[in-house]
Amino acid sequence: MPYTNKGFTLGILIALAIPAMAVTTVTCANATIAAPGVYQLKSNLACTVSITSSGVALKLNGWTITPASGDGIDINFPIVGRLNHVTVQGPGLISGLNGNVIGINIQNTDYSLIEQVTILGQLLDNAITARTDTFLTVTSNVTSGGLNGIGSYFCASCVFSSNDTSGNASNGIFITLGSNNTVNNNRANGNAFSGINIFTENGARIYGNITNGNAQDGILVIGPGVQVFSNISSQANGTNDMFDTSSTCLGDFWSNNVFLTANQTCIH
Repeated sequence: MPYTNKGFTLGILIALAIPAMAVTTVTCANATIAAPGVYQLKSNLACTVSITSSGVALKLNGWTITPASGDGIDINFPIVGRLNHVTVQGPGLISGLNGNVIGINIQNTDYSLIEQVTILGQLLDNAITARTDTFLTVTSNVTSGGLNGIGSYFCASCVFSSNDTSGNASNGIFITLGSNNTVNNNRANGNAFSGINIFTENGARIYGNITNGNAQDGILVIGPGVQVFSNISSQANGTNDMFDTSSTCLGDFWSNNVFLTANQTCIH
C-alpha cells in the first residue's frame, strides 16, 4: 500500500483555507491608524503617522518619514485610556525634524516595541519619548540630535537595549521616575551632558553599556534603587565617568564596571 501522510495533506488544506493577513499601505491620506492590523510604508511620507489603536504593527520597510510639522510617529490613545501591543519596526528613517517635536512619541501603552529606527534632527525634545508605558521594549535604534536620544518618564518594566544614542544635546538616555527598568548594551557617546542619566528610578538595572566622551558624566545616578554593573567602557567623560549623588551609594549597587574616574569610593 503506498505511503500517504494524511496529517501533512490536512495541514496544507488548512493553511490554504486561512487567508493571509492583509497589509495596509500608509500614505499621508490615511496616516492615522485607528484599527488593529499590519500596516506598511511603500514610499517616503511628509506627514506625522498617528497610531490610536491597540494591536498595530507598522513596518517602515526602509522608507523615510519627514513631517512638515509635528512628531514623526505619535502613539497614544486619543482621549483617555491605554493601548497595547503596538510595534514600530524598521529599518526606517525619521528625519528633517526641527523644533519642539519628537521623533517617536509613545505614551500609555503596554507590551509595545520600537526597533531598528534611525531618528536624526536638531530637536528641542527627545528623539524617542516613552511616557507611562509598561513592558515597552526600545531596541536597536539610532538617535542623534535630540534633547535626549531616549527620554523615559514614569515607565515600568521597560527595556532600552542595543541602541546608539550618541551626539544628543543633553543625555543619550534619560530614565526618570519609573520602576524596574533595564538599560543594557547601549552606546551613548559624545552627548552634551551625560551618556546615561538615571533620576529617582526604583529598581533599574544598567549593564553592558558604552558611555565615552560625554561632556559631563558617563553614567549619572540620582536616587536609590539602581544597579550599575558590568558596563563595558565609561572613559574620557568631562566630569566623571561614573557619578552617584549619594556619598555612600546608599541604595545603589556598583560593580565590575570599566571606568577611570568616579566621584565616590563606593563605585566599582
